Amino acid sequence: MADMFSKSYNQVKKDWEKIGKLYVSPEVVEKGNGFDSCLGFYDPGKKVMVKRRNLSVENLEKSEREYSILEDCEKHENILNWITLDKNDEFSYMSEERWSFTLEKLVNYFRSTKTTTKLPCPKPLEQYIINTGMNLGKDIDALMLKLMEDVAKGLNHLHEMGFFHRDLNPQNVVIVCGRKSMTAKIANFCTTERISINRRRSKVTTINHYTTGFQPPEQIKNNNLRKIDGVGITPETLKVDLFSFGCVIFYSLTLGEHPFGAPHGSIPQVCESYICRNQLALHHCKTEEAKVLVAKLLHHTPSARITITSALHDPLFWSFEKKLAFFKDVSEIMEKQEATGQMLESFLEVERQNVIGTATSWGTLIDPQLVTYITDPTNPNRIDPNRLMHANVRRLVRLIRNHHSHFIQLPANIQALYRGTVQGLEEYYRETFPRLLMTVYSVVIMHKNVVGSEFGEYITKYYA
Repeated sequence: MADMFSKSYNQVKKDWEKIGKLYVSPEVVEKGNGFDSCLGFYDPGKKVMVKRRNLSVENLEKSEREYSILEDCEKHENILNWITLDKNDEFSYMSEERWSFTLEKLVNYFRSTKTTTKLPCPKPLEQYIINTGMNLGKDIDALMLKLMEDVAKGLNHLHEMGFFHRDLNPQNVVIVCGRKSMTAKIANFCTTERISINRRRSKVTTINHYTTGFQPPEQIKNNNLRKIDGVGITPETLKVDLFSFGCVIFYSLTLGEHPFGAPHGSIPQVCESYICRNQLALHHCKTEEAKVLVAKLLHHTPSARITITSALHDPLFWSFEKKLAFFKDVSEIMEKQEATGQMLESFLEVERQNVIGTATSWGTLIDPQLVTYITDPTNPNRIDPNRLMHANVRRLVRLIRNHHSHFIQLPANIQALYRGTVQGLEEYYRETFPRLLMTVYSVVIMHKNVVGSEFGEYITKYYA
């Protein structure tokens, strides 16, 4: 496989099959649902991945349908780009931009690195790890989160173009892995539908069993009905993609776990039964942000699932700069707008235990060096030691705001506690108070219009 990926255009012209201007490798990179993915070159030397299907009326219809959908959908960096559609007497060949491996293969490899049975590393990934200096013990989470944001952007574009995918799963997300970059792209659109089409027809393609585990309950029900007589099928909407995306996020961030508790490696029918029980099991989520977003996407009722645009703006995908900016904005509003500040403060105090758990005060959870510094009489933003033991969430948010705004003026030992960077500051408070951001965010979003229309408009514009 490694040699096959590295072959040049001139090398393959003698050995690979030629169909028009297309050269196709006889070796299969991945087996899909009714097709093989093979490496190819499109004359004069463009690297492609070729989706090869046996030539039948049904398969040709699938290829032409997928090609037509991609023609109608404007190109996007997170949608796998098509090149051309060719055929001979035996196969149809749909050429796409060349990708390196599927999301499923990436997750399986990363999961295996934490076991005693490590899988072979795909050659492009091996080069990426070497060139970026990636630490498999620390950097996987950040990479998977970046890839999930890629998928969200691709799905958002697809919905804006008037389509929904209907079969989003780890085999239908492919990774383009460069020397120092990695991008996720949504692929395989043969079951994709236009949003405007009447969804009540019974001939809509049944999603084959191998993808179950990532389908919403309404789609599972429809597929089961189609196997009988098609009576009682309900319209599918773009909300099916949101459910599948929630499953994909959970699967990716937990390296293969199932959000409804199906044991790792379960057969599709078992995953399906767990989904239909509607009992979320999100304890594998490492962050509160991931847990909250996944729960919003996996709502049993389709209309209750958030939109992909809302998901893209969710705190899970915020940079550390945006998280700190949010704390700063909320703190400024609470300090400078008396009535608004008092209302937000009271709402936050109701959720106090979400932030500090069973502790008596957040002051008991921070490093003793911080306690010494913020209670020092010479500190212009000093907190009285007695008041610190009863300090509210508002004061904690203000502390983060002050240390962010005046980072350069902080003593050397405090900067060192924050690992010497503003990013380290954000990481310190996220690790110390893992539910702080989502608690403040949830309170602000829930009450943004109650505390004032101007405040609500600002929050909606920048953070919702």
